[in-house]
Parts: sequence; structure tokens; C-alpha cells
Amino acid sequence: MPVIAAAGDDRQDACNASPAGVTGTLTVMASDAHDRYAATNNYGRCTHIIAPGVDVPSTWAGLSGDGPSDPAGGSTRSRPTPEPLARPGWWAAWQPTTAPRAWAWPDNLYSVILQHALPNVIKGVPHGTPNRLALNDK
Repeated sequence: MPVIAAAGDDRQDACNASPAGVTGTLTVMASDAHDRYAATNNYGRCTHIIAPGVDVPSTWAGLSGDGPSDPAGGSTRSRPTPEPLARPGWWAAWQPTTAPRAWAWPDNLYSVILQHALPNVIKGVPHGTPNRLALNDK
């Protein structure tokens, strides 16, 4: 089963975090509206893709009590962005000739998500960390 997880927001090597560092997980980092890498992201070779995740409107009122649109951020907010990519219909749109259910293999699914990501768009990505922006245009 495909697992998409947040990289975490502890400014450490994601390989040392769970579930981000677990083998077989597609690990997502956060970026802001100006295509800048979120400074709080966990980083490194155990991360895979970046998605919007800074100042994302939320239904959670938060500590400020500003109401249901209180913005929040971090890789936990960016994790849902690639999640629709894990749906069979999206995957099939990219791979229409692939045998049914082939999408169910996580490595196949992750490969397609990463192949269609936009490379080197995000500014400030640490050395040794993949710079791929999740693309969800299907």
C-alpha cells in the first residue's frame, strides 16, 4: 500500500524521523507561495518531493482563536498535496496502457509522481535534498 508522509518540521535529517525515514514511504517537504523551501523542513536523502505547505488556510482555529481560516504551515500541511496523485484514476491518466492494478505497487506509483514533478523550482533547498515540486495537473 502506498504511504505518503510529511517529512517533519524539526530541521533534522528525515532519515532519523518516523514515518518520514521509513523505507517505502514517499516523504513530502513544504514550500511557500513564493516557491521557497520551508526552513523548518526535515531534509536529506529520505525526502522525495516538495509541495505547498506554508501559511495554508485551515479549518482548525489554532491558538490565536482567529477562526476557521487560521493559516498554519509545515510539511504536515504539504503532505495532502500529492495524496490525490495516489488515486488510481490519476495514475491511469499518466499510464493508460498499464495493466489494471499496476498502480497499487508503491514503487510504480512513486516513480510516476516523481517523474511528473517539476525539477529545481524551489529556492533554498539544502544540498543532498531532492528539489522536485509536486505536480497535480490531471
